[in-house]
Amino acid sequence: MDINKLLNDIKRTSKFILFKAKDVFTLPFAKTYMFLSLILIIIFSIINFPYEKFIIQEINKKSSNFSNDLKIENLQFSIFNKTLIKQVNVVTKKNSKIDVLNIVVEPIENIISQYLNDRFYFQISISRFKFENKNLKISSSINIDSNIKYKPNNLIQSQGSIDFNLFNLYLKLKEIKVMNNFTINNINIKKIKINGNINLKNKKIFFKNISITGKDLKGKINGFMLLNQNINNSKLKFSIKLDGNSLALLDYKDIMSSFGLIGEDNYLHLSVSGTIRNPRIIKKIDKE
Repeated sequence: MDINKLLNDIKRTSKFILFKAKDVFTLPFAKTYMFLSLILIIIFSIINFPYEKFIIQEINKKSSNFSNDLKIENLQFSIFNKTLIKQVNVVTKKNSKIDVLNIVVEPIENIISQYLNDRFYFQISISRFKFENKNLKISSSINIDSNIKYKPNNLIQSQGSIDFNLFNLYLKLKEIKVMNNFTINNINIKKIKINGNINLKNKKIFFKNISITGKDLKGKINGFMLLNQNINNSKLKFSIKLDGNSLALLDYKDIMSSFGLIGEDNYLHLSVSGTIRNPRIIKKIDKE
């Protein structure tokens, strides 16, 4: 191959392209058309970017800290409309199982704007959420409205609010220890509803007027969680008030009364403290 000839051919071709390009820019509205073409290329690139593959890769990276196995089925992502996920299955490091069906995530504002402003402003609906481990089984449908301003490098400093509604909730608990000398076994709760508001501020999550309604269980929960970078070490401070006539508590009402857990108002008053890793449930002294 003659290198000099090849270099001359490249030089001649380059000059020809530049010459023709100058001719193009002399045409009417050429710069406008070029600018519009560039905008369209950017728009089509944004629309046709393989978001689903990117999202699943990122989730798999981050989930490796808490899960042994994670599967996401039929993710349909949209930056302008609803995002749909048919099913998510998780097996945690402690062999708990989480199954989530039919997730719909609807942005209240444009996703790109939210991303640039570090906001999470969505409506989320889940047709079925199921959690199961050796001691606990939970199944529920969920609706969530979130408006959160987050810090990407320090999520526990996030601020905002979440309104939530759990309905058709089923709960099965093998045992729960109340104080050191009293344990409730084989709790089955069916078709209750839990709704309320959560506020995030200054590393705290405030739970305000969480309402529990249904034949099996009625009551209210208030309190907060002080967040820690290690979520298991986050501190708890909650006040729980449950109707002593709830079906789930009737079998234990007499014995709970003997321990002074049922107040004169016929409500079970409890205080929760400690950490997520080691919660302590005791009799609440200051009755509501």
